[in-house]
Parts: sequence; C-alpha cells; structure tokens
Amino acid sequence: MTVLDIGQGDSMLLEGDRGSRILVDGGPDPDRLATLLDERIPAWDRRIDVVVLTHPHEDHVAGLALLLQRYRVPVVAEPGMIGSGPGDREFRAVTARLAPQRVVLAAGDRLRLDGAAITILWPRPGEVPVRPPDGGTSVNNVSIVMDIRYGARRLLLAGDMEEEVDPALVAGGALGDMPVDVLKVAHHGSRTASTATFLASIAPRVAVVSAGRDNPYGHPAPETVERLNDTGARVLRTDVDGTVTVSTDGRDLSVSTTGGRASASVPGPDASRGIIATGGGSPYAGVPWASGLLCSVPIRPDDPLPSPEPRVARGTQDQPRRSASAMGRTKLVRAAGDDVTAAISDLRDRQGGACYDRPRAHPLTARSARRPRRPAAGRPARAPFGGRRGDRYLPGCMHRGARHQDRPSADGERGPPARHG
Repeated sequence: MTVLDIGQGDSMLLEGDRGSRILVDGGPDPDRLATLLDERIPAWDRRIDVVVLTHPHEDHVAGLALLLQRYRVPVVAEPGMIGSGPGDREFRAVTARLAPQRVVLAAGDRLRLDGAAITILWPRPGEVPVRPPDGGTSVNNVSIVMDIRYGARRLLLAGDMEEEVDPALVAGGALGDMPVDVLKVAHHGSRTASTATFLASIAPRVAVVSAGRDNPYGHPAPETVERLNDTGARVLRTDVDGTVTVSTDGRDLSVSTTGGRASASVPGPDASRGIIATGGGSPYAGVPWASGLLCSVPIRPDDPLPSPEPRVARGTQDQPRRSASAMGRTKLVRAAGDDVTAAISDLRDRQGGACYDRPRAHPLTARSARRPRRPAAGRPARAPFGGRRGDRYLPGCMHRGARHQDRPSADGERGPPARHG
C-alpha cells in the first residue's frame, strides 16, 4: 500500500503480489495525482483494475476524472452518493462517457486483490443518501471503510468517518479481534475522528495521516496525535514524511517514506494476540480476485444496469444469437439472501467461470478487441538519390521496404529505413 503525498486529501494505491492494482480516492489535485502515479506505474501498463471512491468530497474525488482518461479502469466502486462539487460533476461526466462497470459497495461486501482479502466494514446497506442533506459530516459518516487482510497482516483504511461512527463499529463487532498493523487515520487526523475507544479496540502499530502541509484545518489535530501515541502506534504524516509505502509478504511488514525519516520494520504478530493464520479454512477462500476475475463484485440491487437476453443451455435449438454489443452488457443475478453480482455472461462461459480476463477477453482492455486502423491508400515513397523504394515512409503512403513489404507503419508515423548504405 502506498499512501501518496497528495496534499490535503486522500489517495492510496494498493498493489497485489501478482500485479493487480486498486486506487482508493484521487485526492484534490489531478496533475499531482498523475505525476505520483506515473512514477510508480510503467507507461506500458497504464492500468488500474478498480478505482474506489470512498465519498464524493473534493479532496477525494477531484483527481479521478483525469485518471480515468489516462488509465484503463474497467471498474469504479463508490458508496452511491452524488456530490455537489465541480470535481464530482466532472468525475461523473467522464464516467458516463467512458462507461466503466459501476459498483456500489456497502458493509459486508468483499473484494480480492491477488492474495489479499478486502472487506467493506462501513457504510451499512441502505443508509447512504443519494443526495446528502449537507456536504460535511453526513457525507463523512457514510464513507467507505476497508479492512485489508493478507496472511497474518491487517490494514485498515478508515475513510473520513468521524466520532459518531466509531461506537457503531466497536459495538457491532465489525472490527474483530485481530490487531491492526497499519491504520490509515480517519479524516486526516481531525479532532473529531479516531476516538480513544476505537483506537483501543484495534491497537494499531503504525498510524498514517494523510494531510497537506500548512493546511488551514490544522490537520492532524494535536489531541488526535496524542491519542495515537497513547496506543503505542508509530505516527507517520504525509505532510512531514512524504509518501508512505507499506510492504508485506503476509508475515514480514516494512514501512518506508520519501520525506527523510528512516524506514522501519514492524515486529511480527504474536499468536497469543489472536492473529489468524492462512489456510484452506480461511473465510476468504471463495472471494473473487480484483484482477483476472471480477464477476462476483457485489452491486446494489437498485443500481440500474441493462440485462441481456435470457440464457439458454448450449446445444439447444432455441438458443438466441448474441450480438456483439450484448457481450459487454452486465447481468444481475439475485437470489434470496444472496449478494447481487454483476457478470459478463458470454465471457463467463468462454473463460470457464471467469468473466474478466485482462489480457484477452475484457471488452475495454483486450488488445484483440481493438481493430487497428488501415492506413490511407497512397503511393509508395520514393527514396532520395534514385535509391530503392521504401527507404523512408511518408504519412499516408504504403511502405514498400525490404523489411516491411506487407507491414506498413501506423497511419501518420515515420517507419525505419529498410536498409542503409
């Protein structure tokens, strides 16, 4: 997990052991987010498997519109609120134009990031207003809280929840008995977040505060930092330490920063404190991957999605023909007491159960789905000094060089000369 030094806002990049990526929030500055991500994601793999928006405040959503245009993002997940700021309006306009799969998350939903299991702890289903009555506390208190577990390690991303939510999480038992190794402190370390009861129940070893330098809100508040220190947590701040990177293989965990303070290793978990071990009996064994398999990402039943024609078993006479446009449509599958899941039906059959295969089958990112444009017909380029044809490539002209007789360069590009000398 990389907590980006995004300024007065939140943005975290989660990367799995097999290359999957989830971005949580986009911060307040689109250009700064693009710069920070370009330093960490190679240019040849501009892909983020899932973008999670915890809530539509400008310091979390403003950077996402540009991100969706620069990166391949097949899935966008959010709590289901409509914000009032310009960043949220631009984000929704770009989302409507690019049409990624929309997912509404609530407590109890689960995702998978390669070997890590992600559980949504908050908000409760049905308690998120589509248009909040005010733009402050009512929005913060229904932001998404994510519990990430990988092996014997646990990370908790607390969103912007404030002190009203802490008792509900503690009393409801959603936090469990497993201590938290790394806590992303709620609401930038504000005075009204991270109560003493909440911190005592999770016993964080490392606490990361995402806040901007010299911000007008005074984040993090001195009393919040004091409460964190009282629990024995090591407090790191992006305004002082820069970008904070947490790396773990499921057992060993290390924390590094870009702001000059020394890196450190977090001591291993003590089995007597209730740390669970991985194995076949893990409750997350059947949770789908966030990359490679996205057909069981939960979605709220009131979210409108088109449904394709009814499925018929293969080999029957009455099986309807599917158009190419119907392949990308999603199907809602709902049973009594079960989660509502979104699936791409044709790809599910073809892949033997997997409905999203990034290298081959996804309609947005598969290379085979993008047809290359044919270059405009034109005369072959004539070489200088009466040499062989094809020594240079002119835009709009077919390349006839010895090495490229049947493989013209892309339209508008200059290809390499066939031979020199």
